[in-house]
Amino acid sequence: MLVNPVPFDSLPELLTAVLGGLLDIGVIVLTLAFVFIGFSFVRAQGNPEALKKAKNALLWTVIGGAILLGAQLIAEVIKSTVDAI
Repeated sequence: MLVNPVPFDSLPELLTAVLGGLLDIGVIVLTLAFVFIGFSFVRAQGNPEALKKAKNALLWTVIGGAILLGAQLIAEVIKSTVDAI
């Protein structure tokens, strides 16, 4: 008799758990990125080139955060759609 070694009964449950773990790690990375960018703004001290780099880093970090949080939403929509079928 085969025993299921993982605590998940279906592939969507497994993918949801993996995505949840990645989301937890991503939130930590985003937090550290925002702290680093804050230091970049302080370190720039009015230098236009350094401020431009810090603003660019902030923009891409916000975009990355939106993608990260959007991935969770998209995964939930796909899971509910598959479950409804």
